[in-house]
Amino acid sequence: AKRLIERAKDYDPDNEHTIQWLSMINNLEQMQTMQERQKVIKEQLKIEGTIPEYDKAIELLKQNKIDEAYSVLENLNKKYPAFGDALFLMGSILIDKKDFDKALYLLNQAKNLLPYHPFVYVALAKIYMSKEIYDKAKEALETALSLNPALKDEIGENLGDLYYEFGEYEKALSLYESHLQITQDKIKLLMKIALCYKGLGLIQSYNQILSKLQELSTNA
Repeated sequence: AKRLIERAKDYDPDNEHTIQWLSMINNLEQMQTMQERQKVIKEQLKIEGTIPEYDKAIELLKQNKIDEAYSVLENLNKKYPAFGDALFLMGSILIDKKDFDKALYLLNQAKNLLPYHPFVYVALAKIYMSKEIYDKAKEALETALSLNPALKDEIGENLGDLYYEFGEYEKALSLYESHLQITQDKIKLLMKIALCYKGLGLIQSYNQILSKLQELSTNA
C-alpha cells in the first residue's frame, strides 16, 4: 500500500490526500517499530545493574584468552538468557573458530534480542558468506547498513561484491565509487568498477577505466 501511495505522490507530489495517507502510514510504521523496541528493552531490563561476568569476559578477550572468555560467557548465558550481548560475543568467537553452525544458532538468538544491533547482522553475513548463502548475506549486510550508515566504509565493498554477483550493477557501482577514496587497493576496485560499467552496457566508460588501469600499472 505504501509503494502505491509513494508512486501516486511521484505523479502528483502536491496532492493533499496522498500526502495525508503517506504520513499516516509512516506514523503507523514508527508506532510498530517503537512497540518492537519496547519489547526488547523490557527483556533487557530484567538484567539489573552491571554484570561482572561480562566485564571479565571482555577483559579475557583483550588478553586473547578466547576459550576462557567463552566459558565465562556460557555461564553468563545460562544465568541471563535474555542478555543478547553475551550471545553475540559467543557467536563471534565461534565464527573465528569456524564453528559456523553453532555460531549461526547463537547469533540468531542474539538477533531476536538485539534486532537493532548492526554488528549482529555483520556477523551473520560472515557466516552466510562462508556457507555460500549469498542472498542471506546480502540481506544481512543491507540491514546492518540501514541500521548504521556509518558502516558503509567497513562493509560497503563487500556488499557491492554481492550486488555485482546478483547483477545489481548500479547498486554495486555506487558502493564501489564511494569506497574508492579510502581503499588501499585502487587498481582492484577500479577493475570492479569497470566490470560494473560492462554489466550495464556502458562500454565507453568501461574502456576509459581500462585505460586508467593501464596508466596506473605503468606508473606503479
